[in-house]
Amino acid sequence: EYPRFKMCSCIDIRDEDSVSVYVKQEVPILKSKDDVTNLISIVKEEILSAPESRDKRKELVRQLIQLRLTALELEELEVDGKIIPETCFTKGHKFILCKNSFIDHQVCETCHSIIWGFVVPWYKCSDCSYASHKRCLNFIHRECVYSLPEESCCYTLDICPEEGLSSQQYRCEECHRKLYPYSLEVPKLCDYNGKYYCSGCHQDDMAIIPARVIHGWDFAPRKVCRKSKQLLNMMFSRPILKISEVNNMLFTFVDELNYIKKMRVEFLSIMKYVKLCRKVTPAEYYSDLNKRPHFFDNSDHYSLQDLIDCATGALWFELKPIQNKYLGHIRSCDLCYGRGYLCEVCGNNEVIFPFDDGTVPCEVCNSVSHVMCYSRTQGTCPKCNRRERTAQ
Repeated sequence: EYPRFKMCSCIDIRDEDSVSVYVKQEVPILKSKDDVTNLISIVKEEILSAPESRDKRKELVRQLIQLRLTALELEELEVDGKIIPETCFTKGHKFILCKNSFIDHQVCETCHSIIWGFVVPWYKCSDCSYASHKRCLNFIHRECVYSLPEESCCYTLDICPEEGLSSQQYRCEECHRKLYPYSLEVPKLCDYNGKYYCSGCHQDDMAIIPARVIHGWDFAPRKVCRKSKQLLNMMFSRPILKISEVNNMLFTFVDELNYIKKMRVEFLSIMKYVKLCRKVTPAEYYSDLNKRPHFFDNSDHYSLQDLIDCATGALWFELKPIQNKYLGHIRSCDLCYGRGYLCEVCGNNEVIFPFDDGTVPCEVCNSVSHVMCYSRTQGTCPKCNRRERTAQ
């Protein structure tokens, strides 16, 4: 394949020296379609006047083919004598030109009409997939959700906080089009943010509402506007839900969620041993949970995807084999097994770990004891008591 041409004003096609520079360059620098046409004629003359050197003529013919391909591309990108840029930026969107492409039921999200890709040029945001005609780019109201600041990317955790059409002056929340009763446009309610939209900004997209999941463990999809749909898609796998602060009682009523929480606490304790082991590389254990890296940091934050997988049981089937894998490693590895503890209350020679059932770690010195033995000491740690006596 021949390299693509770059548009610039660094070459003067009226100068014959430019042709020699052009022939030597692998990627020529051109300004417009007229420049390409003029340079094609110059290269043709060079081919006719060139000596019978096979290599030189072959190089000139190759450059001529490149120029003709560039001329065809410029014709496709030219409307009413103006060059259509391949990339545009507005409202945080990064629009990419879609040439000679037609997608069934593709609608311009600005004017809400069908996009005929083979007839008119149109753009699509590479981040949020916002589609728009070229003529509608200057009238876009919605900002790209991927351009929002990180601190503003948080869920609305109130269930459908509706305030009524009067609070919006009977206009669409996004494009400010008049709604019923001031027009025939029927308002549509977004179940995520409680706002009303017109039929263009609200196309009956379905999505799972995070507030309903946290407050009622309800995963039924509901109708949301286009902006909310894109926002929920963007944050679907982000661990920004801290259930213990919003609704801690959910762990009491949902057994599978409580079991996942317990498993995550044990997993963090297991990974403390694995990360210190020289026989396991970080790339190995990070690859086991490459879709959920936040599981290595804490046990409190969840993403919406985590909660959905928890409800379906997919999260348990994903975590359990990984947990068993590293439990077996700790038991069989001399380095990891040597970091275990002996219960100082009963004096048993059994090596125990803080993630074992029936054990409890000390919050001060991290030593581990059996639960029954720890209860006999009335909640006092033998190791901490020994340290206090030594200090005195």
